[in-house]
Parts: sequence; C-alpha cells; structure tokens
Amino acid sequence: MLSENRGTVALLAGIFLLSGDHDAKKGGKPKVGPNEDLVEIVVPEGAQTGDKVDCVNPETPFRIYAADVPEGNSPGSKFYAAIPRDYSTIALKVPKGEGPGSVCTTARKHYQMNYFVHIP
Repeated sequence: MLSENRGTVALLAGIFLLSGDHDAKKGGKPKVGPNEDLVEIVVPEGAQTGDKVDCVNPETPFRIYAADVPEGNSPGSKFYAAIPRDYSTIALKVPKGEGPGSVCTTARKHYQMNYFVHIP
C-alpha cells in the first residue's frame, strides 16, 4: 500500500514543507533576511501588546525603526525582531574649532558615534 501511494505522500510532504514558516514558534525568533539583523528588544514601561516601540539596528544605528510588541509581552520582557540594516549616508556638522584630523563625537537618542574629520 505504501509503495502505491509513495508519490502522493512525497507530493503532500513537499507542499507542507513549502507552505508557511514551520520554524516559527510563539515567542520565538523570526527569520532574518540578507540585509537584516536579529535584534533583542526590551518592552519599555507603559507599553503593551500591539504597541509600537522604538528600536535600532546596532550594526547601523542611524535610523529608528518601530516594532510591534507581540502578544504575551509586558514591560520588562524581551522579544526579537528582524531590523533592516541601513547603510545610507548621514550629514554631520563639524564643531567650530575642529578641523582636519580631529576626532569628534555626536550623540543621538539611541546611539553615540565617533567620527574622524577628513577634508578632501
């Protein structure tokens, strides 16, 4: 009987494996694409399921993204999100009195960056 239905079983198994994300578990880590990183996010005080919370990709922290708090998470709990890498350029203003060869620092809400001043 199994030998008669071997083709049907193989076809159904293939359809099952190709449909849906069978690795995703409730509260699990999402799959990431080639230009994304898996980021751990701590739910801030006052946030609840369905709220959007600010997050950044530590590899490219120049853009703030919003992630939805998943069901079952409460303030202080952690979840994972696939956050894009953003390799865009940024504009910085060199502080007065600084020039070629200076090392300057800029700070934003979610990151601090040191940069080297080079004037071509």
